[in-house]
Amino acid sequence: MASLRKLISIKEDEYNKINNYAQKERITFSEFVRKAANFYIDKQEEIELGQYLKENCDSVSKEEQADIENWIKELKNHTDYDFNEGSEITLEKIIQGNL
Repeated sequence: MASLRKLISIKEDEYNKINNYAQKERITFSEFVRKAANFYIDKQEEIELGQYLKENCDSVSKEEQADIENWIKELKNHTDYDFNEGSEITLEKIIQGNL
């Protein structure tokens, strides 16, 4: 695969910090930045839906939570409802629009 050259802007103290660490690891600045960026992306994509929602969405109010719990109770009282029916929703399915 072909390599590309890209220019980035970075504060001098940040460059020194990254470059010093890269030198300790015996890799180039570019290789460290590439590895760090890929590591960050992989970790962000691994976040489970619950974690994502916790970090990015507000909690429901107590009243709304009570409504949800009542709705679940009503569902459980219906004998024709199959709780084994359905599938897990993942962040990947949401992002890809595969619901």
